[in-house]
Amino acid sequence: MQIILRGPAAGYEAEHTARLFFPDAEKTENLPQDSDFVLAQSHLCTDTILLRLHGRLSWKIALRPQGADPEYTLCCLLYTLLGEATGSTPPWGMMTGVRPVRIIHDMRASGATEDEIRARFLDHFACTPEKFALALGIADLQKPVLDAADPMDCSVYAGIPFCPTRCSYCSFVSRTVGDKATRALVQPYVDKLCAELTAIRETADRCGLHIRTFYIGGGTPTSLSAAQLEQLMSHIAKTFDLAKLDEYTVEAGRPDCTDAEKLRIIKKYGATRISINPQTFSDQVLQNIGRRHTAQDIIDCFAAARAAGHKNINMDLIAGLPGDTVEGFEASLRQAIAPHADPQARVQHRRGAPRRRLRRCGRHARQMQPAGRRRLSSVLYVPPEGHAAKSGKHRLGQARFRVSLQYLYNGGGPHDSVRWCGRLHQARHSGAAPRQDRAYLQLQVSDRIH
Repeated sequence: MQIILRGPAAGYEAEHTARLFFPDAEKTENLPQDSDFVLAQSHLCTDTILLRLHGRLSWKIALRPQGADPEYTLCCLLYTLLGEATGSTPPWGMMTGVRPVRIIHDMRASGATEDEIRARFLDHFACTPEKFALALGIADLQKPVLDAADPMDCSVYAGIPFCPTRCSYCSFVSRTVGDKATRALVQPYVDKLCAELTAIRETADRCGLHIRTFYIGGGTPTSLSAAQLEQLMSHIAKTFDLAKLDEYTVEAGRPDCTDAEKLRIIKKYGATRISINPQTFSDQVLQNIGRRHTAQDIIDCFAAARAAGHKNINMDLIAGLPGDTVEGFEASLRQAIAPHADPQARVQHRRGAPRRRLRRCGRHARQMQPAGRRRLSSVLYVPPEGHAAKSGKHRLGQARFRVSLQYLYNGGGPHDSVRWCGRLHQARHSGAAPRQDRAYLQLQVSDRIH
């Protein structure tokens, strides 16, 4: 299947509406001679959808209502035709972003009624009642945190864009380091990052921002040497008032570069939470995604973190990895919530890598996610599909969720990315709909869901 987009309203939304039905389709400029395709074309007053599926042509042409949103009306026409032609009903309807819960928060903040919010999901986006109930339940869980937040609260994100190897699913900006030449890139980066963090603290103070959480992510932060990690974390401890932080997280995700000394440094300099991210406990799947360690290495890393004094540890699992099965994913879940582990797991389905590498994995992921919900619901609160949550009735302490803004270090000199701290708080109220092929069931209660 190929996707062709023409006209001013035929852009990102139209492309990803088509991908709800044909996730592996390739975008192209010209109509193919023989292969299947879908064409979405917007004109001045009309919209046209043309589909060739299994050699059979079908189409829809509609006059756009006066004053209607051209992008939305084109996507509606496209969604209707593809649904009729394939017999498929995507559970999130026409939603193509990544954060459905923000729509609920935004509408509530603007004074919309609960009936209007429900209509927005079920009628405007054609979302199923089950998925709307899931989004609503998570929104209700997040509401107490949002209500307690000050508009000038913010968080700092320090990115370490280096990894020992690149995982097949990863789409983050990072550099694989290992030999002497690539290792030479790391120290100058750490030096500049420390300078940038100083500038961020000074700018936050000038703007009256309250830094509430701090997150060191990546990449892989523990790809730094022990000396570099200590340089960074000691600088953070001197520059920021750690006692005022609600949470201080460091990703210690990969056991092939996380040792006892680095875990000791992370604990020494004030981190209150670490992430050890197996993604899977299958040795074969780990090999498939490019990891150079075993499932036992992950278990050993967890034990070493406990020995170093870390009490708050979360784990990530990804549903739909190459070569994984529903049974294998359930086995990984059982391992992650075994008695030695914390039930602070995150179940993720990511499609960030090139499509050819993860082709067909999404089908397994859709079966894995309900299995994950069933397995984890006995350990901690998971918002149920089909039932709206009621605020104040859940084990929020066990879920330990945070709603935070993250400031992304993007390289360069100490002042290159200190541009908009004074408006940072506005990001909390930005909204987007959920993209179908990228999903989180984040059991620290995120707003990325599937």
